[in-house]
Amino acid sequence: MYKQLKEIFPSVRFYKSAFIPLDHEYEWFLGENDEYIGILKTELTEKDRVLLKTFLKPVHGHFPPLTNKEQWWQQILHDKQPNDDTSSKRIKFRLIYFQFPEKRMKPILFKDAMKHFFQNDIIILWENNHSGLLIEESQPNSKLLNFKEIIHVLMSDLYVNLRFLVGPLQTNYLEAPFVYNQIKRFASLAFKYNKDPVISLIDILPAIMIENSNKTLIRKLIPNELIRALNNQEIKRIILTLIECNLNISHTAKQLYMHRNSLLYRLDRFSEQTGLDIRYVHDAWIVYLSLMILN
Repeated sequence: MYKQLKEIFPSVRFYKSAFIPLDHEYEWFLGENDEYIGILKTELTEKDRVLLKTFLKPVHGHFPPLTNKEQWWQQILHDKQPNDDTSSKRIKFRLIYFQFPEKRMKPILFKDAMKHFFQNDIIILWENNHSGLLIEESQPNSKLLNFKEIIHVLMSDLYVNLRFLVGPLQTNYLEAPFVYNQIKRFASLAFKYNKDPVISLIDILPAIMIENSNKTLIRKLIPNELIRALNNQEIKRIILTLIECNLNISHTAKQLYMHRNSLLYRLDRFSEQTGLDIRYVHDAWIVYLSLMILN
């Protein structure tokens, strides 16, 4: 298909990498293997557009044009050496993968909303019209943005569910492509195991370890008594809430709208059935990992 399109449209561009180049002189389509295909608008007639839409999916999204800094980061994340000498400077930064439901918000609206929380220019590279990468550069004498503090403001203002996977603070821009690939690789895993709107990479270490382990073998090692206990939906909810509340009984009871004594009774029953007391970190860790494996 590439050769055929190249013969008809000399300006055609193919991108298999994640980020859309966002060149507004081009019209963009999505190929059958999710590659981005761009053709200069001046080369296309209305008849060409109708024909291309029969086997390619037009990319809609009303993306804001790339700033110079976004272009620089795009080159870095494509493993290309930037044209200017900015790369020689040591930059502190972190990569934040974001996602929201498809067709719920235009990219330009999301960028405008995020601008209010950044002291300097915001840097966003879009994968598609509902997910992408936000790059936060650390400025001297300024704090990093606390996404857990702003997430509820954003969601209430935009009326949309947002998810953020926050990467670690880095100083070597050459490692950015590797970190981005890891963030993208584990994003779906993070959003599957953790329902919080803001997650850090360190939060999903247990999930990463499980996904890269022999799950069949581990399942065989989980006692039947524990499996039967964890099939109880109420117990499962109690365990997850207790862990979210840092094993604080009073706080857990409040979150579950349950009397403290009722909660203690259920925990004692669970301990009798399994031999594990999840009020203690060691046992709570075993139960939590078992729950993740079984799910």
